[in-house]
Amino acid sequence: MSREAEWWNSHFRSRKKGFANLHSDKPGIAAEKLVTYLETQGFLSGNLLLEVGCGTGRNANWLAQHGFSVTGVDFSQTAIRKARGRAKKQDLSVNYKVMDLRKPWRFPDNHFDYTLEINAAHLLAPEDLKHFRREVARTLKPGGIFLTYTLDRSTDDQAKQLLEDHPHPEKYTYILPQDGLIERTFTLGELLQLYAPLKAEHTKLIPRQVEFNGQTFGRRFWWVLFRKSLNG
Repeated sequence: MSREAEWWNSHFRSRKKGFANLHSDKPGIAAEKLVTYLETQGFLSGNLLLEVGCGTGRNANWLAQHGFSVTGVDFSQTAIRKARGRAKKQDLSVNYKVMDLRKPWRFPDNHFDYTLEINAAHLLAPEDLKHFRREVARTLKPGGIFLTYTLDRSTDDQAKQLLEDHPHPEKYTYILPQDGLIERTFTLGELLQLYAPLKAEHTKLIPRQVEFNGQTFGRRFWWVLFRKSLNG
């Protein structure tokens, strides 16, 4: 097992440390805003939706309740086991899989109507992030939607402080001093460039209070909705 997988397994096992929302039953703001946006656009549920880095299913289960046919993947075996248990208790049909985003995705081309990445891809190294982008584009249907919700650098004072005090050798990346977790930050322009040729359809900068290891931090996140061309 990789060091990263064991780190996340330990945090999903414990309620006493790490990110408080790992154990929440409530959906995150990114998933809620996606459904609100789709409803205003007249989109119907029932389509195939993939959530990468699904954790214990807080978003995936909620999206299934809203009528989507959901697949949730995470490389933490502990998280997937808990997600399956939660879905079973709620009598929900969600396809949960243990999967490493850094390896080839075992999904067909042009398969999903929606793909969600909520605070997952920013943990990937640069080459793995490029692979992630390719797999997102490959597995989305023409006209499909990709949502990323990730750390801002342009206006997030906490990110700027972490980059100054605890820099990682990779550009725009820092090491969380409490646990050694590596996080990457982005500007909107970098996200638009990273996920090209997907086209940004809607962007929003969202301020949030984040609890980590018993402390609360003010952070800012990019919520960016991309669409794949109808021509593929």
